[in-house]
Amino acid sequence: MNVLKTIFEGLIADNDALGLFVFSRQIDEQDFIDLYNDFPRGDKVRMKHLVNALCAMGFCMVDEYKEILSSDDDLAIAQVEEELTAEEFDFVEEQI
Repeated sequence: MNVLKTIFEGLIADNDALGLFVFSRQIDEQDFIDLYNDFPRGDKVRMKHLVNALCAMGFCMVDEYKEILSSDDDLAIAQVEEELTAEEFDFVEEQI
């Protein structure tokens, strides 16, 4: 769980909306719930709002990338491949 927490906190610190969304879908649901509920007292509400906002943005980004990858625009597809990590790219492809 410590590894997951480190990844989770890093994605939040980097404001990595797509990375956080993909991470939230690839780990066990209960692990994500535990991470989401593990913020320190005094920061819990603010951090939960931040995670919710980042995940919502990540969801929208996945939709945008799905649209591009479903198109015939080779240049746009190449740009997406360059922009995303291999894990993110694979995740988006799986959603098509």
